[in-house]
Amino acid sequence: MNRRQFLAGSVATLAMLSLDRPARGKGHPASIAASVSLQFTQIQQQSTSLVINLVTGNLLNFSYLTLSGNQPNLYGNQVYLWEVSADTIPWSRPAQNGAPVLLNAPAGDQNIENVEISTNAYILGYSLAPAVSDSGWSDYSNVVACAYIPPGTGGIENREVAQSGCCIEPRYVGSTSLACYFAFLPGFQARSSKSWIGIWQGSAASYTVPPKWVAPVQVESDSGYAGMNGVALAAGEKYTLGLFSGGFDLNPEKCDLRLLSCVAVFST
Repeated sequence: MNRRQFLAGSVATLAMLSLDRPARGKGHPASIAASVSLQFTQIQQQSTSLVINLVTGNLLNFSYLTLSGNQPNLYGNQVYLWEVSADTIPWSRPAQNGAPVLLNAPAGDQNIENVEISTNAYILGYSLAPAVSDSGWSDYSNVVACAYIPPGTGGIENREVAQSGCCIEPRYVGSTSLACYFAFLPGFQARSSKSWIGIWQGSAASYTVPPKWVAPVQVESDSGYAGMNGVALAAGEKYTLGLFSGGFDLNPEKCDLRLLSCVAVFST
């Protein structure tokens, strides 16, 4: 499955597994109830996305869609523009232009003016925070969605663009643990960015109430698997799993909730 197919959304259903209790024998204590996997159904996905509506020689118009509850201007959301030779963010190279997102609505559209767009290729990235210098690998470690502008034939034109973003999907849900698949943009370094996952009870994420359970992403990659232990998930409930580009802290109250890039809501 490729990244764009995954972003189109999928529904994952796992059959419930039954674990037999160990037999009691002479001299053995009463058996302890084993943790069991829960049947779950993914019912909703939402991720940060970016679309370029118009490309001219000195102006870009773009639309963005972020998660419910986000206040882009208040939380420091930004867009960055690079001239590129490939359809990926050049993480180690300074952007040629940047602009704050002006609205405090989760979705909107906006112009970037005073840019110089030639017939070359460009990429526009959507960041959940201003550029930072302490991530250890890129100043743009909170860019979670992008739109690639292929080379054109004139300075003023409409161009077809290719979009890319983040995703998360539960793959195993147990009563005391969870495992999930995640994907950031190509070339992203999750562990160095202090990326993390969190679970809220209920069908909505929050920018003000920390998740009930949190765990860091341990792999130094743009995609892979992450896990969480010590949870207490029950059958017949809804949960929201979130992926954050950075800001992890062992104390859930100190985790940076502004960096929520995508969510998956599932029911058990």
